[in-house]
Amino acid sequence: MSNSYSNIICGCMSPKTLVTGCENASILTWDLIPPKNNLTSTEVTEADPSVIKLGCDDILDLTRTKSVLRGHNGPVYDVAFLGPKYLMSVSEDTSMRLWDVETGLNKAIYQGHTYPVWSVDTDRVGVNVVTGKTILNPV
Repeated sequence: MSNSYSNIICGCMSPKTLVTGCENASILTWDLIPPKNNLTSTEVTEADPSVIKLGCDDILDLTRTKSVLRGHNGPVYDVAFLGPKYLMSVSEDTSMRLWDVETGLNKAIYQGHTYPVWSVDTDRVGVNVVTGKTILNPV
C-alpha cells in the first residue's frame, strides 16, 4: 500500500479493519468492508477480493479512513490487535499504548522502556503481550 501523506511504517489486519502505524506518529484505521452504497448490482456481496473494492483501496479518499489515533510522540513502529476490540502500538517515544479500536480512545500508556520500541505482538487469547527493542552497542 503506497501512502505518501503519512509514510506508513507498519500494519496489521483483523477481519474487518486494517490498522497502519505511520512515521508522523499517527495510527490510521481503515474499514475493509466497503459501504453498501459503493456496491453496484453486478458486484457480488460475498468476500471476493477480486470483485469487491476494500474500504482502503482508494488511499486518496480520506473519507474511507475510519479514524486517526493520535498520542505517540514519534514514529509508530508496530501495531498488533489484542482481541477484536483493542490494539497495541509501540513507538520511537519508548511507550506502548492500548487503544479501543471502536471508539479510537487511548485506554492506557505503558512506559518503562529506555529505548525506542520496535515491535509488539500478542497471543491468540489476548492475555500476553511482548515487545522488542534494539539496543545500540557503543563502539
